[in-house]
Amino acid sequence: MEEQKNNLSCKYLGCTYVDKPGGMDILRPAIENLSLTIPENQWISVDVNISPTSIIVCSDDVCEMFSFIY
Repeated sequence: MEEQKNNLSCKYLGCTYVDKPGGMDILRPAIENLSLTIPENQWISVDVNISPTSIIVCSDDVCEMFSFIY
């Protein structure tokens, strides 16, 4: 049986450290800070494929897979 997947077109701005591992109250300010710091012409168009066991981020050049092991 195939896993349910969500596919999203997004802009990749980079990565940043946060105080704790999750929650929109933590992520929202981090994303806002990146969007104000990184010039828009440096944002990279990516496709993000999300399933229960992995997240795959693909740009034109490369794909990165992040797996979840339970």
